[in-house]
Amino acid sequence: GNLYVAYLGKTMERLDCTFKSDSVRFSTNHFSPYVIAYRHTDSVEPREIQSTSPSQWSYVGGDVGSFGVTDSKTPITESDMRMLWMVTSDTETSSSNWKTPSSSLCVDDKVYYYKGQDSTLYCVDVATGNTIAKAACPSKTVYNMAITYGDGKVFAVTSTGSTLILYAFDAETLEQLFVSVPVEGGETQGTITYNDGKVFFGTYSGDYACFSTEDKNKARSDEKIEPLWLLKHKGWYNATPAFFDDYIVLVQRGFDDMGAIAYFMDANTGKVIDMMKFDREYAS
Repeated sequence: GNLYVAYLGKTMERLDCTFKSDSVRFSTNHFSPYVIAYRHTDSVEPREIQSTSPSQWSYVGGDVGSFGVTDSKTPITESDMRMLWMVTSDTETSSSNWKTPSSSLCVDDKVYYYKGQDSTLYCVDVATGNTIAKAACPSKTVYNMAITYGDGKVFAVTSTGSTLILYAFDAETLEQLFVSVPVEGGETQGTITYNDGKVFFGTYSGDYACFSTEDKNKARSDEKIEPLWLLKHKGWYNATPAFFDDYIVLVQRGFDDMGAIAYFMDANTGKVIDMMKFDREYAS
């Protein structure tokens, strides 16, 4: 009657639930290489719900070590939930710029999201949805607006149409701190990920980039920072990195090469340590 979640050869914390079925199923998350084993049941007795602090969901995957996993207590039934506030945003699917919204981030008592309709990054109160701060952030993004949080900053990857520019904002005020030099490759259709003082993102049809989160010139908000490293290729689609200490694993899309390539790299320098070729494309 115990539920274990196994990923990359490790076993996570046991969840205290009682199950009344012995059938076992396996599933995989198509965004990441996690394998989940669980017992299927029609009746589950959960542990007692406790009061918790606001969720920590600092990028689209939540926990960089366990994509889509949270230790916060979650509702069990629909009646346990009620809407506190909502944001609506129109998209223009007839144009080449759909004014795409972002996924939301939650850090302490604040929620961050990008609203494509007015090309603005918002910081709002998690309980009320009231605006705390906002910042203009123009982008020609079509499919995805990637944002993330780290080191007291919010990062947004904007598209000029043919290149990408990283913007860094103060998480409290959304004051712009610095921008990056352009990165070749259209737009980001995957995640932008923070880890250990760096942010990582790939482009749809070009490079994969790593930038430092340090604001080296606090006197200028238009300071243009260079990447710590770039991995040149033909595109990364929905590539989401996995981290192991000072190492990173990336998988490029493989659309034009009739097969994807997984790279094992030094996360600090971008040096490729090993790689593996697959005979199929990587879609997500």
